[in-house]
Amino acid sequence: MVFAPCVLKAILLTTCAVKHMEHCKNPWKNDCKSGNIQLYIEFKGEKLPICKRCWSHIADKELDWGD
Repeated sequence: MVFAPCVLKAILLTTCAVKHMEHCKNPWKNDCKSGNIQLYIEFKGEKLPICKRCWSHIADKELDWGD
């Protein structure tokens, strides 16, 4: 099978993107591995991806965000 260079590049980029998929890093629920990222929060100086489900729980609580 022969691929045009632009098609091959697209296939490689798709493969790499799946391999390095980002997952939720909710600091209050360390075991969440969801890839459905809703937003990013800054927590203790670090930018963390948060999934949709975790964000719905975080948004409803009064949490200490730290400094």
